[in-house]
Amino acid sequence: GEPPRPPTVHMFAMPWQDAKLEDTWYTSGMAATSSHDVVFDNVFIPAHRVMDATPARTGEAEGGKIHNSSIYSSAFTPMLAVSALSAMVAGTLGVSAHAVERAQTFLSTYSGKSSVDNPALQIRLAKADLAAQTASTMIDTLAAEIEADALAPPVPIERRARQRAMSSFIASMCRDAVTLLAQGAGASGHMSDSPIQRAFRDINMASCHVVFDQDPTMELHGKMLVGRPPPVILA
Repeated sequence: GEPPRPPTVHMFAMPWQDAKLEDTWYTSGMAATSSHDVVFDNVFIPAHRVMDATPARTGEAEGGKIHNSSIYSSAFTPMLAVSALSAMVAGTLGVSAHAVERAQTFLSTYSGKSSVDNPALQIRLAKADLAAQTASTMIDTLAAEIEADALAPPVPIERRARQRAMSSFIASMCRDAVTLLAQGAGASGHMSDSPIQRAFRDINMASCHVVFDQDPTMELHGKMLVGRPPPVILA
């Protein structure tokens, strides 16, 4: 017989008053999002609040037929990824600039000397700056591409796969940049009032989101490059 097909994924619209929040969000990063578990118990969902999520993957969601906005006709997963990435890239740019400013005035606790002439620190700042600037350029390119695709759906799987891979690659650059800065910031860079430690925790955790997992995203893009069928989980 035919191989088993994955179940159809649906999206639902429900009043928030029907939800119960479970106090579960205790994390090392992104604590301010308060992304607690949401529980709906014995809730009736009328048919007009149910949507097959499959067309949204290719930019063919029902909203695109009603609203004249690229938000409703963009491929769902690439749009989701680039939306989350915007905060990560902005945070990386910000903390990279902060680290440069900090280096101008920071004095070593042990020697009392300025760290601005430390070659190792200069190298870290340079690498982090280039990673942040590259991530910024790439996300601009990615966002423009996703918006252009929204004008003529459906978006083919090959293109969505590359966009997913780009997203995970950008996330990894942000993660590597803030990690590099945190590793060279000394203990003071990890005090609770330091922007460096906050960016380190938040961006490292954000990069662990499944949408930025490089193993499946790069595999999917690679399969498309060599003409192999995609896995069950599509872009």
